[in-house]
Amino acid sequence: MASSKKAKQYQRYLCRYGEEFPCLGPSRVSEFKAHCSICGADFVISHAGRGDCVKHVNSAKHCKAVADVQKIPKLTSFSSFSQDFSVINAEVLFTSFVVEHNLPFAVADHMGPLLRKMFPNNPVAKDFHCGQTNTKSIVQTLARDTEKEITEAMISGPYSLATDGSSDMDDVKLYPLGVRYFDNSKGGVSTVLLCMPECRESTAAQIFQLLDEELTKSNISWNNCLSFGADNANVMQGLKTGLASHLLKVNPNMYIVGCACHLLHLAAEKAESELPIHVEETLIDIYYYLDKSSKRKAVLRDFQCLHNTEVRKILKHVSTRWLSLKTCIDRILMLWPALTDFFNSELQQGGKKKPTAQKRKGSGDPPVMKKCLKTGQSQTTVNATSAQKRKGSGDPPVMKKCLKTGQSQTTVNATSKPKSATGGAKKPLLTQSAHPKSSCAEKRTGTSSS
Repeated sequence: MASSKKAKQYQRYLCRYGEEFPCLGPSRVSEFKAHCSICGADFVISHAGRGDCVKHVNSAKHCKAVADVQKIPKLTSFSSFSQDFSVINAEVLFTSFVVEHNLPFAVADHMGPLLRKMFPNNPVAKDFHCGQTNTKSIVQTLARDTEKEITEAMISGPYSLATDGSSDMDDVKLYPLGVRYFDNSKGGVSTVLLCMPECRESTAAQIFQLLDEELTKSNISWNNCLSFGADNANVMQGLKTGLASHLLKVNPNMYIVGCACHLLHLAAEKAESELPIHVEETLIDIYYYLDKSSKRKAVLRDFQCLHNTEVRKILKHVSTRWLSLKTCIDRILMLWPALTDFFNSELQQGGKKKPTAQKRKGSGDPPVMKKCLKTGQSQTTVNATSAQKRKGSGDPPVMKKCLKTGQSQTTVNATSKPKSATGGAKKPLLTQSAHPKSSCAEKRTGTSSS
């Protein structure tokens, strides 16, 4: 009876080989081999397993490869990472400063030379090169990271949205999308600007499509949206054809809220109508009373110093920017004691002063000036009126023609021509000798009258 032979077993690669020898790893050729990252070769471990690994590590080929690797300079020797990180940190901080204070990117071109002049011995200032191009790249990188953090928070938790269209200055309107969510890193609620897409047709369907595309692009679900805020226009709040109707279709549990600022402003405006004065008109009158007069501003400044009040300017209220109303009212209330004394002094000075013409009234002025003071007309108008009244009262023909045509005497004399120069037949003059009857009649008339 023939004896059966046992099947031969081969050792496979185990993970503990790599833990004991970091340079070893599994081979892509076979599971019965190991790969050496230093030598770049595969060797068989199917017979002894760990013994084959020890044999390879102690071989002359492997030891020579290790010596060669140690002679290669490391990447850190080509550059000082601590110094480079300091420069990068300075450039990122400067870019954040530019964004925070809304400065133009053109400032970045002058920042590097300025720092080198201010700190000539500072190594960070010497290597600081953050111009417009570098600043824009850093802003885009930081924006992508921030957007990724916001979208991850919106995907995993609840959030609220708000938007409003920009003014109609062009055929394209901007719809900034504001997001309110809970930030785990800060431990509180944060309000940020997610994006600012463009829309050419400001209809409810187009606005909803615009918002849906932005959320779908980031894999954000409408089910996590708790509320949506917008102004009180029909295109936003309409429950039949407005944007609210489209939002309630995708999430019936969403709460649609109008602009609280608009609602409060309408309520305050209704209450203001019951006051004895019009608040907005009063603010505008006070501003324009002081706007163009440096003397009045100086007097008001003196009253502010007298009342130990901080010297501040009167703010201008614009009805289209109705949110400025509260700020203007707060400023007026802050300066109220100084303003009260200022306008009281203006009233007292206005009551004491009289027009200069009124002071001279009746003090031996000529008749023309007295008539000017009486009628409130100018001297030229009074002279012209007097000339019209004198028309026909014995004035010569030239003066009558001047009053009739409104031309000067020189012009009338220049346009008048002698009758003999007209070229027509000259009418013979009648003399007393040619008409004896008329002369006798005149004599008799004169005799009888005498």
